[in-house]
Amino acid sequence: MKAQPTYEIRIAGQLDEAMLGSLAGLDVSCHDGITIITGQFDQAALHGKLELIRSLRLDLLEARRIRGFRGARPGELTRSPLTDDPRAANIRQHGLIATGSWKEASVTRHTYEIKVIGSLGPATREAFTDMAVEIEPTITVLSGDLDQRGLHAVLDRMRALGLELVEIKQAPPRPG
Repeated sequence: MKAQPTYEIRIAGQLDEAMLGSLAGLDVSCHDGITIITGQFDQAALHGKLELIRSLRLDLLEARRIRGFRGARPGELTRSPLTDDPRAANIRQHGLIATGSWKEASVTRHTYEIKVIGSLGPATREAFTDMAVEIEPTITVLSGDLDQRGLHAVLDRMRALGLELVEIKQAPPRPG
């Protein structure tokens, strides 16, 4: 039986005990106001976790497939590369890290890059006319300016089309 890929999901804020209970069985750590959830998922389970994040009104920052995950020791806080990113400082500066910040963060737009396995055909690309589509040799990158509601709408379309999600991330801010 093939092992499921390991994914790392980063969300803004620190989870309370009730929210942590809904993630039982997963590795959950927090560093500098960013919660990192790590576990092995097939695509259905991954989309289920992303839907859970939406239903808990949490702000999804990034989700990506990772290799060689070993897990943190109990109680250990893992280092987050996102905390060295200027975007994280911007998020903290504007108060989007605090638990319960959904109203503020849900209307904040960011440019997201979403990678899926394979090359999208013309019919599938039609489902993403609101996104820029860049086809690379083994993956397709969709990008666009989205708030949390728009991001989850795009993820819903991907799930409905059976696309294999590899990564979601906020793109660096455009110069200007």
